[in-house]
This record gives sequence, structure tokens and C-alpha cells, in this order.
Amino acid sequence: MLKSPKTSSVSNGRRSDGRQNGGSRPANLERSLVSVDEIRPARAYCESTSFIIRPASREDAEAISGLILPLVKKFIAPEFSLEGQRNLLSSMEPGAIQGFFDRGYRYHVAEADGRVVGVIGVRDNAHIHHLFVGEDFQKRGIARRLWNAARRECLAAGNPGRFTVYSSRYALEVYRKLGFAEAGPAETKDQVTATPMRWDADRAAKQGF
Repeated sequence: MLKSPKTSSVSNGRRSDGRQNGGSRPANLERSLVSVDEIRPARAYCESTSFIIRPASREDAEAISGLILPLVKKFIAPEFSLEGQRNLLSSMEPGAIQGFFDRGYRYHVAEADGRVVGVIGVRDNAHIHHLFVGEDFQKRGIARRLWNAARRECLAAGNPGRFTVYSSRYALEVYRKLGFAEAGPAETKDQVTATPMRWDADRAAKQGF
């Protein structure tokens, strides 16, 4: 959930496209209901929430940024220098997210009641650039559903079954649970440190992912 050698990357709101809740949606949606057993009592709001996973567009950039920035400020950025924090956070502003869309990055978002509560972004059909789930919606399997949706799309577009990510220290365990393994020691660029990780279809299949 952090920085790749090429661009700032941290992997591991309301609608900004003007559509009203309940309006028409793309055909290739993944719907998933969260069971009561998965919900912590303090989060009763989510007990009957239906999550929709859909491809995102440039118009979602503001909502994506609005989800990511508070999480990074709270869980990831504090361990870096002020310059490192600025480098990291500037790559997650709405304009930066729009630039990623313009450069061909593909995003999926998870929505609950029309609100973006999770996001995954992939570049080069193989590298996870962003993977985040809102704090109140974590530990519900949303990250896995986002990963599954993005992975299927990449495989359909010709990915041979190999993915990479640069993970923040905070997100290492999340990626391990998705079948990623460390591919080397942590690396630092622009005063932001992240650990390279790799996912291989053959290895994941042997381990039951």
C-alpha cells in the first residue's frame, strides 16, 4: 500500500459522478452482502449494508482521494519525515488520482449506500498502486473482494498470473492474507519506505488462495 519505484503508491465519500442512489449501474458489478456474524456490535450500521464493487472512472477521483487521505494520514504517514509525508500525501490528492486515470491506471471501488468505502487501483495490468478500505468497513472481506475483482480483470486482459505491490508496514499482514509474499527488504524512495511483495498464481494455488 505504499510507494512504487515509479510513482507514489500506497496500497493496503459521496459519489462524485452525479448519479443518484438507486440509478442505473454498470452490468459488471460484484455484489456482496455482509453477514451479521462479520460485524462488530459497535458498527451496527453495517449489519444489513449491501456492498457493490464496480469499475471506477475519473469522475470518482475526489471520492477516492477523500477515502485514502485520512487513512494514510492516520496509519501510514506518521512514521515518515515531513518531506516524506508531503511526497506521499500529494500523490493522493484528487488531481493526482485523476492523473492516474489519464495514464491508464484501472480502479475499482466498493460502495455502500452510494458512498465509496473501498478502492483498489492497478497500473501496468500487474502492479497494485492503491488498496484501501474505510476504517469503519475493515475486516469485512472488502479488500479481498476488491482484489478479486481487479485480479480477474487483469487476467482477462492478459496478465499471466503475476502481480506486485509495494506495501506499507501497516498493510503487510493484509497482503499476506491475500497470498502475497515479501520479494525483498524494505526500500526507501523520496523518504517513503515500503516493502516489495509479489503474488504468483501457481504459488497462491498451492497455498489455497
